[in-house]
Amino acid sequence: MNGIHPSIIAGIFTILVLITIYLVTLRKTITASNITKREKAELTVITCQFLFEHARESILFIRQQDGRILEANPSALKTYGYSKEELITRTIYELQSGGDRTEVNRKMDTAARNGIAFETMHRSKQGKTFPVEVSSIGAMIGGESVLLSIIRDITVRKQTEEAQAAEKESLAVTLRSIGDGVITTDIAGTIVVMNKVAEQLTGWSQEIAIGKPVVKVCGTLDEKTRQNTYNLVEKVLRTGVDLNQTAILRAKDGTEKIIQQSAAPIFDSNNQVVGVVLVFRDITQEQRAKAEILKANKIEALSLLAGGIAHDFNNILTAILGNLSLLKVQTADNTEAYQIIHESEQAALRAGVLTQQLLTFARGGGAPVKKTASVAELIKETTDFALRGSNISCYYSMPSDLWMVTVDKGQISQVMQNLVINAVQAMPLGGVIEVTCANILLSERYPLGEGKYVAISLRDRGEGIAKEYFQRIFDPYFTTKPTGSGLGLATSYTIIKNHGGHIQVESEPGIGTTFTVYLPAISERTVTPIKKEDILPSQGKVLVMDDEEPVRSVLGRMLNFIGFKTVLAKDGAEAIALYQRAAESGQSFDVVIMDLTVPGGMGGREALQKLLHINPDVKAVVSSGYSSDPIMDDYKKYGFAGAVTKPYKIQELSEILQAVLTKVNNNVKE
Repeated sequence: MNGIHPSIIAGIFTILVLITIYLVTLRKTITASNITKREKAELTVITCQFLFEHARESILFIRQQDGRILEANPSALKTYGYSKEELITRTIYELQSGGDRTEVNRKMDTAARNGIAFETMHRSKQGKTFPVEVSSIGAMIGGESVLLSIIRDITVRKQTEEAQAAEKESLAVTLRSIGDGVITTDIAGTIVVMNKVAEQLTGWSQEIAIGKPVVKVCGTLDEKTRQNTYNLVEKVLRTGVDLNQTAILRAKDGTEKIIQQSAAPIFDSNNQVVGVVLVFRDITQEQRAKAEILKANKIEALSLLAGGIAHDFNNILTAILGNLSLLKVQTADNTEAYQIIHESEQAALRAGVLTQQLLTFARGGGAPVKKTASVAELIKETTDFALRGSNISCYYSMPSDLWMVTVDKGQISQVMQNLVINAVQAMPLGGVIEVTCANILLSERYPLGEGKYVAISLRDRGEGIAKEYFQRIFDPYFTTKPTGSGLGLATSYTIIKNHGGHIQVESEPGIGTTFTVYLPAISERTVTPIKKEDILPSQGKVLVMDDEEPVRSVLGRMLNFIGFKTVLAKDGAEAIALYQRAAESGQSFDVVIMDLTVPGGMGGREALQKLLHINPDVKAVVSSGYSSDPIMDDYKKYGFAGAVTKPYKIQELSEILQAVLTKVNNNVKE
């Protein structure tokens, strides 16, 4: 029986019985000499005759030599639509639908030698074609090679297979169309199917992934601990219930995405779990959007808090700094008292810088409000402030003739803070960072215009940055730190770009990183300090409106010292009434200084609009601790002639009033 197709085995017994029938029919099997054998043979004949007559499959005896049908059972007659007399005069070639005679002969030869099983198409008497499965084997009967064939009509099976194939294709189309990744596993948790989205998210092709454990292809980490999460598929197989999970998917190439995944058991017809379907989608951008909304809400709350603190604190500093500056100009500069006043004044100014840094952080950058400055002192103050409490020290190298720049001091301070914080995080064991400033003449080969720049370099001795990350470190949200937001360097890049500058990075893993910032320089090399002789004697009448009594008081004293007559008002309504009264009496005010914000009362913006109705030529100066307020950035747009940011010294007040009174467009801010 060697070489017989496995599907023939089930029909061998029937075929052997049919051989017996045929032999009996030819009267070559039974002899009259042995009654016992005769009885057994007759019993066999009866049994075989019954099976032959009642078999559901078509049974044909075919002579191999010419393909003629020698015998056929009732099922064959019914299947092909012929009478027995008609069918036994036919050949197998006539029942074949399509295919050439040579191919039929080849199959008969194979059947005669080893047996054969195959599928083909047959045709009935009525011309109807249908698929059949043929199991055939040869035998020598009466000296002739006869093929004994069992033929099954497999129309229903083929229709079922086609329906299943269509359903499978429909499922494949559906899986391809689904925007989520889909993976199905067997009872062992190994992958059976995965769609294109799953391939894209995991980095594995279906061909390679099939048969692998799902945890190898779709391994996930906990968002907070970054430890491997529990095996979702295994738990579903164990419990038989649906499960959901948000986790970090680490793809084959090492990239990470935040995914929302759900797993559900697959049941068979007996309600037994036979596998799991895992559905997951990339929610990285969604999570980032949520985080940004939360961050925006926090920043908004912080902005309100910082603004309130800045307003109140700057009012206090205005009283302190104003009185100190007033006392300073009345004290001989070669005395110890002058030195004490000077140091107190500097401390008050540093306190004002801290308030501005808080406001800069809270408002998150924005359009820079630029003024000419030397970055050397700003860099030292910011770096020292950022290093407080750390195990890092700083070495500075700055030339005495460093060029001046035009910058938003708060924003450049924010950039330095971000760079210093990065350096501190890169050196967890402590060490020294180096900050170097230099005057640089750049040519066109740089990504900046040709000209003069101040280069600020910050070098750490940390772990360094891999070169493959260089093109991405300034991208929003990109970070290699588990707790990083990926916004620090992106914000710094934007700030420097808005200043017309450039920021670049050089790094070697294990050696350290150097960030270099280029800022456009101007011709001036130094800032001429305001000395007490710069307070030019003036005269005129000034109306001061501020809700804080200490501020009103110190402003009155400073203005009186400069030479002005002063009238004080606590809010906008009182200021309007005083201005109206003075105008009607012919003793109008030369300048009005107004606080921008008056809690519970009329502030400077609203009050100015009413004053403009009284006198379209009113000269008003806006004063506020909210340096980030749009009115402070563009005061002329709102009708003011000048602006001064709290806290300020008497020299700054004198300068702004001189500018306003002489119609010089100038603005002094700290």
